[in-house]
Amino acid sequence: TITVPDGITLDATKATLAERAKEHSLTMRQTGVNQYMAVLFSGKNAPISGSAGKLLSVDLTASSAVEEGAELPLTISDVVMSGRDGTNLVNNYSAGNITISVSPDFAVVGN
Repeated sequence: TITVPDGITLDATKATLAERAKEHSLTMRQTGVNQYMAVLFSGKNAPISGSAGKLLSVDLTASSAVEEGAELPLTISDVVMSGRDGTNLVNNYSAGNITISVSPDFAVVGN
């Protein structure tokens, strides 16, 4: 489960897999207020390559009420990665913070 803080929205329809999971499919949906579930699946029972690194990317958007420079927690919980025999292979995972920055507002001024 990925839990985003109040004022942040996650677009589950734009979630993409990283190269490590290239032989997998991704399903992502909202399961509660600010909570989303991501499921990676391989119909061929293909392994995820490597033992560390990014598995998926998601687009996040901050509401105008969130102040620039704010650092907000992103929480990940209930992580399961099954081996071929169905055992959970996860022994550690971590989340992080979202830092709010404003996109630059470029203006072209003619002479």
